[in-house]
Amino acid sequence: MSIIQIRFYARLNRHLPPHLHQRSFKIPVSGQSQIKDVIDSLGVPYAEVGLITADGVPVDFSYCVKGGERFAVYPFFQSIDITGANNAST
Repeated sequence: MSIIQIRFYARLNRHLPPHLHQRSFKIPVSGQSQIKDVIDSLGVPYAEVGLITADGVPVDFSYCVKGGERFAVYPFFQSIDITGANNAST
């Protein structure tokens, strides 16, 4: 067994127990798991997932979990509010 960190964003949290909302948490995974199966095992319908990143890099549902990664799972979205974002220009 390996351990990964995973965080779900926005409306995907409604599928998780309240104590896991809006935070990263660690879970054990088997060596040959695909991220799709991990997401599904946590009760989050993968049909509602719009973006998955592993250590900040976008991955698809077939990504094989190795252990040690940090996953972020986002729902589909139509826009992103960047109000107040710091634009660095040189």
